[in-house]
Amino acid sequence: MNRPIRAALVAATALLTLSQAAAQDLRSSYEEYLRQRQQEFRQYVDSRNAEYIRYMRERWTAADEQPAVEPESQPAPSIPLTPPVSEPAAPRAVPVAEVVEPQAPAPAPALEPDVASTVGPSAGEGNLVPDAATTLRPVPAPGLSPDGGGVVSGVSGGNVGSLRPDAGSAPVSVPGTGGDSVSALAPDAGSSLAPAAPTKPAAPTKPAAPTKPAAPTKPAAPTKPAAPAAPSEPVRPATPDAAPDAVAGVPVAPPSPVADDVAAGRGEKGAASPSKPKGPQLRFTFVGSEYSVPAVSGSKPRLRDVAEGSVATLWEAFSAPAYRSVTEECLRLRDELRLDDWGYLKMLEFLASAWYAGAENEAVLLQTFLLAQSGYKVRIARTGQRLVLLVPASGMLYGYRYLELGGEKFFVVGNRPGSGGYYVFNRAFPGERQLALRPSVPALPERSVAPRHLVSERYPAMQADVVVDRSLIDYYNLFPCCDVAVYQIPTVGNTVRQSLYPALRQAIAGRSETEAADMLLNFVQTAFPYATDDEQFGYERPLFAEETLFYPACDCEDRAVLYALLVRELLGLDVVLLQYPGHVATAVRFAGEAPGDYVVVRGKRYTVCDPTYIGAGIGRTMPDMDNASVEVLLR
Repeated sequence: MNRPIRAALVAATALLTLSQAAAQDLRSSYEEYLRQRQQEFRQYVDSRNAEYIRYMRERWTAADEQPAVEPESQPAPSIPLTPPVSEPAAPRAVPVAEVVEPQAPAPAPALEPDVASTVGPSAGEGNLVPDAATTLRPVPAPGLSPDGGGVVSGVSGGNVGSLRPDAGSAPVSVPGTGGDSVSALAPDAGSSLAPAAPTKPAAPTKPAAPTKPAAPTKPAAPTKPAAPAAPSEPVRPATPDAAPDAVAGVPVAPPSPVADDVAAGRGEKGAASPSKPKGPQLRFTFVGSEYSVPAVSGSKPRLRDVAEGSVATLWEAFSAPAYRSVTEECLRLRDELRLDDWGYLKMLEFLASAWYAGAENEAVLLQTFLLAQSGYKVRIARTGQRLVLLVPASGMLYGYRYLELGGEKFFVVGNRPGSGGYYVFNRAFPGERQLALRPSVPALPERSVAPRHLVSERYPAMQADVVVDRSLIDYYNLFPCCDVAVYQIPTVGNTVRQSLYPALRQAIAGRSETEAADMLLNFVQTAFPYATDDEQFGYERPLFAEETLFYPACDCEDRAVLYALLVRELLGLDVVLLQYPGHVATAVRFAGEAPGDYVVVRGKRYTVCDPTYIGAGIGRTMPDMDNASVEVLLR
């Protein structure tokens, strides 16, 4: 090898060595910075809980119980069973009385740099007043990396698994600095609870080099499962062991998951592969499967009574470092199982009941504590000798008693009547956010039931043996009764996608939009027996699409929700729900011309398609509908 080449290689090797050393120095500095931030975050959490406990010892505020709002249940309209003979009339615009926007919770308030001005008396009742010595200055997340470009997420067990010093290296493992790991107060990037570091570490000096190591990059923000009362609120019907005409208890082999589910972490069995936690574990059952969280050693603290001081003392015990890993594992399970907010609330209810078997008040307080530490807006109250959990929601929870606190409805989880009035600890935990009624399709272990045969009367080729996921049925059975628009949010599970969708896609292949929509319409009209909620359940209860495929019968809003889902997912068209007095239908936005009645929403034309007007094609409005009062329910 000639001398110039050798010299160049030696120089390049030296520069590479120096670059690697500089990268290692940068990594070490970054890890030290994260250790400091973890310690500051622990101190911040402890100070917030200390303030919360201090005010919890004061006298709670009396509040009056408000009666539950019941869903409107009107006699079902007469449903014509004979298909119309004549062709649809010329296009006719149906007047729209109101367009109902989807209700979303208000974003979590960002904590300003000055804690005192944010949660002090000027913020109004219901906020914490910090001690005069409080000097922590939290700022909105993100912004936790040395250069302000990274986000600390999933802080667990003393490790930060989502921070990367460069684009190609493994996650940085940051050992804890005393105590247990940090409890994540915010369920998503919208909750801003992490304090800012007082000083950003200076970047180490690096020698000049042809290439310098990449700076730490900001990881993707943690994805919240798209969108968290005891079995007595209101009582859900006992779900059948199998779909109609199926043999109870005969499982079928679950099909392979679709690509989207695999990418989302559902795995071969329909659920994300759980990690195996170390140390003693508390096991609990949720929707037919067993899960576990770290068990706290020693005897479980108990309540002496339900007076303010006793409740504050137990909250203080929960605030000990030993319980931080419990909160972190709960949040990990929430994200792994893709639970919505209500599902997370219910999971914590099952966990707390297993933790304090037979001790209802302690279980309620533990559930409230875990929700507050997870970033949710909750309140605790006592009525007689019972503690109750109160939660506001982004929409109405029908059949639930509630309290009016500061002009906001707080629903009584458990829905049991009070005795002797309610006394509420009405203080906000910093960074709390309202529970969103956005049900998800969770990644639970699949439990398939025997298939149910469905076929369209007009189009016999549209038939399938549909397999429903029993885990999803049990999960949705925990969901409260709310507005019909909420039921069109989630899709269906993997078993339905694999058993129903291929047959429908094959039947509509090569058809125009209107032809395919008409075929799907007849399928929903004729493949399912009709029954009102009162006839089937004894009370008003809308169904999710997965439930409509499972229960023996369905009514108009259930058919509308299912049809809207099939049109969206199989045809890629936008659909809205139309709510008449005592009736729900759908309207589809076609790309081309379509016959019959239509509504105009935000300048766009949607053609009426009624899944309960048996035998009627697209563009037909059921007779005797009051078009002047139709409301459009957006997703």
